[in-house]
Amino acid sequence: AGLEMARFGEKYGSRCAALVYLDAAYDYTDPALDTIFETHRPPAGPPMRPADSASIDAVRAWYTRTQRFRPPVGALRASRVWDKDGRLIGQRQSPVDSWNIPTPTPHWGQVTCPSLGIYAMPVPYNTYLRYWSALDSTQQARAEAYYAVFAPWTKKNRDAFGRFPQNRVVEFPSPGHYFFMEKPAETARVIDAFLSSLN
Repeated sequence: AGLEMARFGEKYGSRCAALVYLDAAYDYTDPALDTIFETHRPPAGPPMRPADSASIDAVRAWYTRTQRFRPPVGALRASRVWDKDGRLIGQRQSPVDSWNIPTPTPHWGQVTCPSLGIYAMPVPYNTYLRYWSALDSTQQARAEAYYAVFAPWTKKNRDAFGRFPQNRVVEFPSPGHYFFMEKPAETARVIDAFLSSLN
């Protein structure tokens, strides 16, 4: 929801006490990102076996084993399709995907309320990519090539966000995108410290 948050902050900054971006303060409208994924798509994670999709608990266990975080039950029920026996069938399409709403480019300087951008840092990449050990040498080389172009893109975004005095950047080394589920207590401490500094 990073772009939506930025848009709200631009239009209604006076109504925001603060904004906190959980690895979301990026300009996803940047065409360079599309180029990165077209030319250096990272290798896919390990596929689910039939037993991994047998129930919502099995799916959560698969995430824990391969991604090192356990998604909330509510999030899985809302974003996935399940059969009458509770087996995972597939991904639920978001209604937003069919609304044809143009993606807004964030203008960080126009978001006047205090903002915290917490960034997951893909360093080192063999730690960031949770299924690294399951990849063969060719896939690992492909992953390294992706990281070589993706890391500078993330730095460019951190620099752009942190350029403005109302914004604060915090970097989480090594965790994945869902670090707030992987390290909830540490994430909460960072957020609490940021909010306390505003009082």
